Amino acid sequence: MNTRKTGSFPIHYYFLKNDNPLGPATSKNIFTIRNVGREDSNWYSCRAVVPKLNQEKWSTPERVNIRMSG
Repeated sequence: MNTRKTGSFPIHYYFLKNDNPLGPATSKNIFTIRNVGREDSNWYSCRAVVPKLNQEKWSTPERVNIRMSG
């Protein structure tokens, strides 16, 4: 979703792991996982919504594999 097309309308970002929400909507377009472990390996995606324009866009799910050293 291009922010130029949304003008001043807010974009709500929803981050998902295996199609399950990782938390409430946020206005930030980045999600950080702290203290990453093997259990964080999975499929991740994002849904961006502009409610005032009734538009939404889904990212392509990405597989993340965590390999721990040591």
